[in-house]
Order: sequence, then C-alpha cells, then structure tokens
Amino acid sequence: MQKQAMAAAPADLWLLTVRDYHRMVESGILAADERVELIEGQIFRMAAKGTAHSAGVTRIDRICSQALEGLALVRLQDPVQLSDFSEPEPDVAIVNLDPLDYEDHHPTPAEIFLLIEVSDSTLKRDLDIKAPAYGRSGVGECWILDVKGRCLYVLREPGADGYGLKLVLGDGERSLPSPFQIAPFKSAISCGPNSHRHRRARCPAGQRTLSQAPAIADSNANAKAYRFMMSRNRTSGDGVAWAGGAGLG
Repeated sequence: MQKQAMAAAPADLWLLTVRDYHRMVESGILAADERVELIEGQIFRMAAKGTAHSAGVTRIDRICSQALEGLALVRLQDPVQLSDFSEPEPDVAIVNLDPLDYEDHHPTPAEIFLLIEVSDSTLKRDLDIKAPAYGRSGVGECWILDVKGRCLYVLREPGADGYGLKLVLGDGERSLPSPFQIAPFKSAISCGPNSHRHRRARCPAGQRTLSQAPAIADSNANAKAYRFMMSRNRTSGDGVAWAGGAGLG
C-alpha cells in the first residue's frame, strides 16, 4: 500500500508498520484479542466500551444497515488499513460492497465512504489523533458523535493536515452528509436552515440546499438511502445524539 502523509514524529521515535504490528500478534507480543490499534506508526490502547457508547454504535448500525442495504456495507469496530503505518478500528465504517466481504483485505481509503467514532471518554483522542489521521489518509468524511456534549462533528475536505472543514451540529439540527459518491448525494450538502451553527460551513455557487435536494432524488436504486439521509430521527432518552437526533435532520 502506498505510504500516506503522517503527522511529524520525534526523530528518535521508531514507527511501526502494519506488517510489524501483525508480527507482534503472531509472535505473542500482543494478544490476538488485545484492544489496541495502530495509528500512524504508534500503538494506542482502546478505551473500555461504556453503555452509552455501545448503545450509540448499535443504533447507528441498525439505521445504516437497513437504509443502505445493497448500496454499502456497514462494519462495526473492525480494522481499516489507511496506509502502511495505520490500521485503526473505527466504531463504524461505511464502505464499498465487496464480493468477499473483505475476507482478503481490510478496507482502504479508496473503499471507504464514511468513518464514524462514538465518543464518550475518547473525544480528545478522536478529534486530535484519529480524525486527522483519517483525513491525511484521504478518507473523504469522518463523523464524531460526542455523547456527553450531545453534538456531532462532521469533518470534510481531507488533506495533509487532516480535515479542512469542520461542522458542529447540535441536537435536532440537520445536515445531509456527502460521503457517498452515488448520485444524488454528491451535491446535496446541507448549507441551509441551520448553517448559522456550522463552523466554517459554506455554500458554493450552484450548490443545492436541503430544501432543493429532493429534486435530484430521481434514482430508484438510491431511493431508500436517500430517504434515510433526509429522515428525521427523534432524540433518545439517554442523550445519544447522532443516532437519536443530531446530524440527520
């Protein structure tokens, strides 16, 4: 796999490759079931799963798996290989359909539509370490659901410094995501009713808003996914925002 841009590391820091990482498991240095992940050459211990975190992941899986059936594959807490130095395990990865269900490799950036992290105790790491690594690898879009803060971070415009555009959506706000390179999603980005709450959000010339988006939903093959993207989800009692209200209109 081609090497990707990475954050600058101290000169005396030895960076592990994905191959090194796998050899550590094969040799017993790391247990096969150890909760760790490789991010830009460094091994990070994964946090224990709290109940709110698990509930958020479950709801996202239920909504996305039903809505995107036949259009994309939803993977939960499984590895993706971003580069020769990164093999993280995002909470949710929405990826291309694959005839072997990725039996022979982990999804790569070119096969990833969207990565989602559900954050209860890991928000700083997700925002400062994981999301920038996703952006530097070329993953088109990343969402981070802040369970405690009841908001959704939508990160777009990947580049050498991570993501160039960050939208922050509160409970009940709408945003039509744009990770799916399937018409009609490409140009149906939300720059409409709630854009005053978006940090650095902008609406390019000719860009459709949410109110205009239904006019481009003319593909029967994408009708189910389109309805999902435009649907409103009610806020759940335990405050899990993305799966119950924030970011999906």
